[in-house]
Amino acid sequence: MDTRKWTSQIDEITDLYKEAFGAMSNQALNKKPSQEEWSIAQNLDHLITINKSYYSIPDKIRANDYKLPRVATWSFFAKTVGNMILGSVERSRKRKTKTFPVWEPSADEEIPNIYREFLAEQEQLKAWIRSIDDLLEKDVVIGSPANQNICYKLTKALDIIVEHERRHFKQCVEVKEAI
Repeated sequence: MDTRKWTSQIDEITDLYKEAFGAMSNQALNKKPSQEEWSIAQNLDHLITINKSYYSIPDKIRANDYKLPRVATWSFFAKTVGNMILGSVERSRKRKTKTFPVWEPSADEEIPNIYREFLAEQEQLKAWIRSIDDLLEKDVVIGSPANQNICYKLTKALDIIVEHERRHFKQCVEVKEAI
């Protein structure tokens, strides 16, 4: 399967982040508009955490060491759940969705070097996407790294990752305007 669709979208998103936040100091990136809202740094940390949580899945699948619930074999279920998750992360969605505890960003007052770490992670994400092309061809279903019972196709997972990064870009712009 041609993974360029997703890697080029990651490049576009990364360029948006560079343009909007590349000149900001680490102090500014870590500034929160309120106690209830995340800083730009926390948004970036959250994206890094989520993206990394997918990385071990392909190796487990290839080693036949990946177990899914029975419901994952129902293509209707995987399709419906995948579309539902994608809809929940769309940038146009007004309502915020609470993340799973495993994906919470660092609660530290300051996350050092987060911007550089995010840029490096974007490169790792693209390399990971290119490395799973055999599984994309097979139309593999996976369980969410946060909850194995939430199942969707690996291709949908990539769509979710990309849209999720776009949603957080929008949130980061709002944070930047508020601080």
